[in-house]
Amino acid sequence: MYPSLSVLLQESEKKLIVERHLFRNLRDHYNFTLAEEPRLVITPAQPEYTAAVGNPLAFTCKAEVPDPTLITDLKWISPEGLEIGVGDSISTETYYQNGDTPTLSLEFSSFHESNSGNYTCRATYTSSQTLSASVKLSNQASINWIDVPTEQRAILGKEYKVRCNVTANPAPRVRWLKDGVAISKKSTHHNSVRLIRRCNQT
Repeated sequence: MYPSLSVLLQESEKKLIVERHLFRNLRDHYNFTLAEEPRLVITPAQPEYTAAVGNPLAFTCKAEVPDPTLITDLKWISPEGLEIGVGDSISTETYYQNGDTPTLSLEFSSFHESNSGNYTCRATYTSSQTLSASVKLSNQASINWIDVPTEQRAILGKEYKVRCNVTANPAPRVRWLKDGVAISKKSTHHNSVRLIRRCNQT
């Protein structure tokens, strides 16, 4: 006669409890824990960063691995695919946190528009595993009024599109005002200036 389903479930639960107990005993005896996947962490921790032109800028790349002493060849790679050393405007420096955790800084003494691009931190772990992390840098550009004539003439009673082309990074939010008051859908001037509000932003 075959055992019932409830009996089989009870036996499985008992076996699982015994296995968990054995695992706890082994863990406590040998003092080991399940390690996280080895990785490199860039700080500030964001994949894209917009920097102000002319200002200093710095990032750090830290190895988070079970055994930091097995990290080798920690380096920063430029957008052109070249290893970054010590330069006029960009430099790197290695230091150690908590005694043996290697950390490599990436420092811009004065960030320029030409410094924009993808920067990659790379290292080798246990002589065989390649680790990497990247950050994309872009320059923060002030507002540039490309085509905004200060005087424009419209024909009375005809629709007219006011020329307004402005650029910035990040992209600007453009608003229109009439006599110092913002124009909105609730404004009494909205219908008469519906084409004026099409100000290009790039």
